[in-house]
Amino acid sequence: MTLVTGHSEALPGESYTYYTVDTPGLRADLGRGTIEGTDAERETWAGATERYLTTVQAAEAALLKARQRWRGFLPGGRRRQYRAYQQYRRSMTVAATAYLPARDEINRRLSHHRTEQLHAQRAKAQHAPSGSDSGASGATL
Repeated sequence: MTLVTGHSEALPGESYTYYTVDTPGLRADLGRGTIEGTDAERETWAGATERYLTTVQAAEAALLKARQRWRGFLPGGRRRQYRAYQQYRRSMTVAATAYLPARDEINRRLSHHRTEQLHAQRAKAQHAPSGSDSGASGATL
């Protein structure tokens, strides 16, 4: 899995994040050997990401179009731009809410994977020679 941050064209300074589902490795892992999963899970998560991005891109396009069409100096332009902004916010909320189950499951699995890696590193460090068993005192005279 790769976490990607997209930057809003409609609202500079605003961003959104999503996971790309990478091609599975030799062990049927999801994303560069980071988390275990099935083909069905990968398809589900990739579909959720695709729907999320489609909604985000449509919301961005609609807001940009409204801003271009209804300049602030035209009668009712500011009000229409504000309504377009409100619709954009609603669309972004709907997209994020629909994507949440996939995001939460990916986050849970990534967290579990990181914990397993940390335990493996600690176990390896505990069993590694300390380097002081060489028999030399280290003192120079």
